[in-house]
Amino acid sequence: MQRVVEIYQSGQSLHLYRGFLQVRHDKIKKGEVALDEIGAVILSASDAFISKNILARLGELNIPVIVSGDNYHPIATMLPVADHYIACDILHQQIAASTPLKKRLWQYIVKAKIRNQADLLKNIDENAVAEKLYILAKNTTSGDEKNMEAQAARHYWPLLFHQSFTRQAKNSNDAINAMLNYGYAILRAATARAVCGAGLNPSLGLHHHNKLNPFCLVDDLMEPYRPLIDWTVYFYQDKLDKAGTLTPEMKQQLIKILDQDLQTNDANSPGGVAPLRQCLIYSAQSLKTAIAKKSAKQLFLSPIPPFGQLF
Repeated sequence: MQRVVEIYQSGQSLHLYRGFLQVRHDKIKKGEVALDEIGAVILSASDAFISKNILARLGELNIPVIVSGDNYHPIATMLPVADHYIACDILHQQIAASTPLKKRLWQYIVKAKIRNQADLLKNIDENAVAEKLYILAKNTTSGDEKNMEAQAARHYWPLLFHQSFTRQAKNSNDAINAMLNYGYAILRAATARAVCGAGLNPSLGLHHHNKLNPFCLVDDLMEPYRPLIDWTVYFYQDKLDKAGTLTPEMKQQLIKILDQDLQTNDANSPGGVAPLRQCLIYSAQSLKTAIAKKSAKQLFLSPIPPFGQLF
């Protein structure tokens, strides 16, 4: 099990010591984690201290470092420049990928996301709207030309939380958005690690094309798995205060989502299941294969289990 290390208290600093990452405050050790057990590092305190040597070592180990700002929205993410022995060849394949292929891949991603959103609504007895979302997923075309993703969102968010709720990543006054931001940051880091580990360039998206976003492909690939975070926030929404304060328990529940078992198509996975963090690797590897073989059918996106079986 890999762990997420978050520095959220002022005055704390990070140090390397004999294969461990130590957290210290006023030169006193507060805790340590073996480097090979770390899945991501989050710097959320306003004055957390980290050295260039530590950043370099984390980069060598393909461990993402996330700097979060107000309301837990990530401001920056550090990943290695190239973590794959044929990254250059894969980069050329990504650049050469045709528009029809990218549109077909995005269609599969959107369909999977909407189906998972429908499953979540069905689990909370919103069956009528869930059926609408299943229809939207079925009717999603190449490139999602009719923007079924947005149509599904208009039904999904008000029922999941409240009628006036809107998903706003940079809303610093909304407790629900704050928790979603934190959960998505965890999911994004794990997806980024999988994408880079597969040798894919995270900047070259299938659908996302913001010139200021170096993780467009990451944001594409994580879409079907967002409902796992949504479910956790739904479960904890009554415990959030108006200031959007996340308790350690809430953060732990969001981090635990990375260990949630999902179905796989990998014969090497015991029982045909693997934790989300591993399924993200399978998805990234399958995306690389899809681009190389110019076939969207190669893309594998793990189906989410019944939400009643989640943590």
